[in-house]
Amino acid sequence: MITHPTTLPTFFVAAMRKAISHPVNVGRKLSVILLVLGLVWAQSPPSQGRTFSDTELTPIGPWGGAIYDLEVFPGEPSHVVVATDAGVFHSTSRGKTWESMGQGQISGLKVRHVHISADGKTLLAGGRALQHDSGSPSVMVSLDSGESWKALPLSDTLIGLGYDLESRKYFAAFPNRVMASADGNTWSQVHSSKQSFYGFAVSPHAGGGSWLGASETNGSLLRSGSNGFKSVQKRFPGNTGGRACTDLAFHPAQKGMMYATVYGQGLRSENNGKSWEVIWDAFEGKRDYMKQNSLRFMWVHPQPPHVLYGGTHKALYSSIDQGNSWKKVMDGRVRPFSSKGLGITLASSVDGHVYVSRDGRNFQPYVPLGLNAGGIAALALNDKGNMVVSANGQVLRNSGIGGNWVMARTPGKRPPGELVLPSVRYLIAAGDGRLWSSADVGQSWSPKKGPVTENKRFAITGLAQQVNFFWVATSDGLQQVDLHLQRWKKVNPAPVRFLQVLDEQTVVYAANDGPQISKNLGRTWSPLKTERNFAPYTVTMDSKGRVYSSTSNGVLLHENGKVTDISKGLPEVTVARGITQYKIKAMKVLNLEGEETLVAGTPSGLYRRTLPKGKWISWKLSGLTSNRVSGLHEIMWQQQRHLLLLTENAGAFVLALDSVPVTE
Repeated sequence: MITHPTTLPTFFVAAMRKAISHPVNVGRKLSVILLVLGLVWAQSPPSQGRTFSDTELTPIGPWGGAIYDLEVFPGEPSHVVVATDAGVFHSTSRGKTWESMGQGQISGLKVRHVHISADGKTLLAGGRALQHDSGSPSVMVSLDSGESWKALPLSDTLIGLGYDLESRKYFAAFPNRVMASADGNTWSQVHSSKQSFYGFAVSPHAGGGSWLGASETNGSLLRSGSNGFKSVQKRFPGNTGGRACTDLAFHPAQKGMMYATVYGQGLRSENNGKSWEVIWDAFEGKRDYMKQNSLRFMWVHPQPPHVLYGGTHKALYSSIDQGNSWKKVMDGRVRPFSSKGLGITLASSVDGHVYVSRDGRNFQPYVPLGLNAGGIAALALNDKGNMVVSANGQVLRNSGIGGNWVMARTPGKRPPGELVLPSVRYLIAAGDGRLWSSADVGQSWSPKKGPVTENKRFAITGLAQQVNFFWVATSDGLQQVDLHLQRWKKVNPAPVRFLQVLDEQTVVYAANDGPQISKNLGRTWSPLKTERNFAPYTVTMDSKGRVYSSTSNGVLLHENGKVTDISKGLPEVTVARGITQYKIKAMKVLNLEGEETLVAGTPSGLYRRTLPKGKWISWKLSGLTSNRVSGLHEIMWQQQRHLLLLTENAGAFVLALDSVPVTE
């Protein structure tokens, strides 16, 4: 039976022999007592006789993903602002510590571009419109140096931001139109077209204007003037085939010198776009845009020696002679940008790493500006505040309450898909088809022998701890292993696709014969019936022992051997060709104002249902609009209950359950 905790649970080896008073929901994302981290806020007592309303989540990280753009506040070289998949973040310590700008007001955007005005007061940020709502904004503005943000009535995918020195206006370019503003707050349309725009850039020179790269039957390049945007180039030379101009770049010192990528080729103009020559021919006579050596972008470093960069699907190249010759400087899909205030060149990679170069040619990993975690794939934590996550291809750890995220080592060739932290320093990970142990919280790893190493096709699909042993879900069946990872015992020979521990006695797994549940530490098992025997996304249980499971077919109630579909009222997602599914990968039973409530994380937000027969109600949480919830966990800290949410692209959030804003 689940009881609500009064203290943080322990999973230490020494504490295994003690009674555990907390429902340890150590499922696929395991460890679920996460965060002790940053939960030291003063809380007000719970309200009585009221209903929950809109609430605000506090982001606690790790944040980010790849960094797509970077700006430094004018005159403040230590104040850095970056654009990520999780919103806009800033650091006042040159990247050593980070905070979400606007307290999560902008965390719903996949931000690709940021711009800071010359006085540092006006900030613009934007990218893709919110993932699950086509009418949501794609551009946000702050008029108080990033303290607060508001959405602009612009919902298209943003392809570029800039400030034109000649017209003294901000520009925002979208696939079929261009908007302009004199103050960053009030916007009007200055150009529209039936053709699609792909590239946008603003010249750094007075009178240089704003430029659009467009796609027509013969290709096109447009430049702003007193009467709007007009075409200055109808067809580019070379093997471009009249295709789209996808990127534009300007030489910072030589006015009139500009570069463009067209259909994967690199072009240069020395007379402000009047004529062009090919400086990168990826096709060798063959028109194949998907060739791995076709250019994705071109970019010029603003400081000497004015290094020109070209990025392909596989590598980053540089040129110090304006594109006449090239040298590969880094493998991988990267996007370079500079930090004039920091005096360095940075490159963000799709794997989330950040690299630094001081000469524009040689790049090295750069840890201080490593806002590179993003979505959490696996998580482990103990009651001392130590937390380890596998996020965006990396392993990161946090050493204590309010501490910073630092990078740990990755066991094997790939980041682990499962983590368990049994003690302060002892960490277990599953990766590369085997178990690994670390005695120093991920700084060094040792592979463990067992069935894992005896079968080359052996894959681990789940890892969970229950009292004094581990459950290991594998392609070779369900296994039990002792805390020292020495003695293995096969429980079921069928390949296991799902594993989740519900409390100190209850565990669920799913194999070829359907989901099975045990309420006595695995001594006996019984079927957990689901429609078509779908493997569940997640399972939870209430205080009466009723079990709730989520599959692509909906949310099911399992009670007294009967199965009831309770999905009515929950949103569905179209996955392909009109097929709809329920993508609910996180559920949790919570006690909200004295009533047991089932909370489900859907692609369009959180929903709650009073048990046993209430209706599903949308539970709005600001800052979570487009972040798919992948884990829900209840934790206790300083005698207050908190809800911890893990997301697929924006790290973790926390909500103080006993002090949420309520209305009559």
